[in-house]
Amino acid sequence: MNCSFRRLAPLVVFFFFFSPFSLEGKTVIKMATLAPVGSPWHNLLLEMGQKWRDATNGEVILRIYPGGVAGDERDMIRKIRIGQLHAAAVTIEGLDDEMVSYHVKLLHQAGLIEAVDKTSLGTLCWHPTTLTWDGHEFLDAARDESRWGTAKNTLLSKVGVLSFDLLKETLNQLAKGQLAG
Repeated sequence: MNCSFRRLAPLVVFFFFFSPFSLEGKTVIKMATLAPVGSPWHNLLLEMGQKWRDATNGEVILRIYPGGVAGDERDMIRKIRIGQLHAAAVTIEGLDDEMVSYHVKLLHQAGLIEAVDKTSLGTLCWHPTTLTWDGHEFLDAARDESRWGTAKNTLLSKVGVLSFDLLKETLNQLAKGQLAG
């Protein structure tokens, strides 16, 4: 059974952990990419950063670390997890098929996506098929940047961890509170 995700290689995924560093009232989002300086991808990120700056009257600044200066894609994800970066423009090119399958399986187990298990002869192989109702609900609850930041900061300060179930529950409670308020 072929479990190659290489056909998805052009897919660019932006990992936003949204814990922006605030400096003098401005929000600075540190984003890394392997895209070389001056490449079309780098230029697109620069343009996006300028649009954010213009739309917020200079209050949101996108600081881009291009050309792999922040490390390879795995390094970037690790740096997001420990708070050194807030975002990364990555492809799945740097991830092996089994790692992608493992995370597809986790998303399926969490009820966020439907997926098909095509595992054979010990090789993990999961293919996503669609986003579930719960997946849509989670994305809708997490979409609001203020709610996301509040949920994340509340959990980290009171519990010290960001478990998915606690994050989902906190986001839903905050959304319900907005309805009641």
